[in-house]
Amino acid sequence: MIFYFFELLKPKIILANWVSLCSGYFLGSRGNLNFKLFFFNSLCLFLVVASSCILNNVIDRKIDKFMLRTQHRILVEYTKYCNSVIIFSIIMFSLGICVCITFINILCCILYIIGWFVYVFIYSFLLKKKSAFSVVVGSISGALPPIIGYCSVINNLDVCVLYLFLMFAFWQIPHSYSLCIFYLEDYRMANIPIFPIIYGLKITQYNIVITIILFFIFSCGLFILNFLGYKYFIVLFVLCSVWLYYSCLKLTHDNSKLWAKKVFQWSIIVVFLLDVFISFDYIV
Repeated sequence: MIFYFFELLKPKIILANWVSLCSGYFLGSRGNLNFKLFFFNSLCLFLVVASSCILNNVIDRKIDKFMLRTQHRILVEYTKYCNSVIIFSIIMFSLGICVCITFINILCCILYIIGWFVYVFIYSFLLKKKSAFSVVVGSISGALPPIIGYCSVINNLDVCVLYLFLMFAFWQIPHSYSLCIFYLEDYRMANIPIFPIIYGLKITQYNIVITIILFFIFSCGLFILNFLGYKYFIVLFVLCSVWLYYSCLKLTHDNSKLWAKKVFQWSIIVVFLLDVFISFDYIV
């Protein structure tokens, strides 16, 4: 039961968001690290993101039972816990916001609330079961952790925030679309109108290619405006070239799952290594 509850928090999502938050925090700090601020940043992210993931599980419990990869989630098998985990998630969110107001700043608090609201209500509750463009809206939440990390240091919105937002928002789309293709039959059984089901694999592939290019363009902005150095640009160029190469491979019905897996895997490699280079650009 403890394992199921831990899974309810979606630790992989929390970790991915934390790594992105670190990149923004270290980018804003430029070597002048405040470890107390970093600790409270990490604590806030854990509380708010875990809260949103729990509520996402609550909202998705009726469709999870139709999908092979989610049919054994705790809220599918034990619906009696729904009220308890809702209360627990609200407590976690409230604690996260209180910590943010007390130890970080109001700007980050507002960004946390926006991200939580978009993910829980607009994406999970309103759009996921109704719109093929839910992923695009959901990308707003996924793009906020690095901005929150950055703004926790500078407490201001500048042009770097804009490029961070566009960069991470456009990364979310090919990452999510490739995952949708990999689990296409699951989504079809659950009657979820994801983009590949509504518009087909080929149109989805075109969108993946275009958004990877846009991701590269906006990622270059951080180098062009001297927020990051040439080593970051070299790594960015190499990673995006490989990612774009795999996304452009000929897509057929027989290899669509293998193709989607490769594109998805490279999306993880790209964002992780870029997060690392953004975090330590002032060193390397």
